[in-house]
Amino acid sequence: MTRTFATPRIVTWADLQRSVLPHIIGYEWAVNALEEIWRLSTPTPESVQAAMAGVPHVERRILYPSIFAQWWADVQQRKGIDLPLERVIP
Repeated sequence: MTRTFATPRIVTWADLQRSVLPHIIGYEWAVNALEEIWRLSTPTPESVQAAMAGVPHVERRILYPSIFAQWWADVQQRKGIDLPLERVIP
């Protein structure tokens, strides 16, 4: 069964980079935009609580499909590739 990217995903920055960076290496605009998407996504409640308590943690954020899909469509158009989003995002 193919998992579609129709619902938000909870990811770490490392997971997101591991999944996406191989597809955008050499495209600084895409890397910068990915970083911006990460910054604009919402930290999970657990990440917020850990940060407020000063507890070491790996931040996890909620990645919204609509925002990520728009960016990925732009990447595909600029690179001339046809790679389904479901094969890219963790």
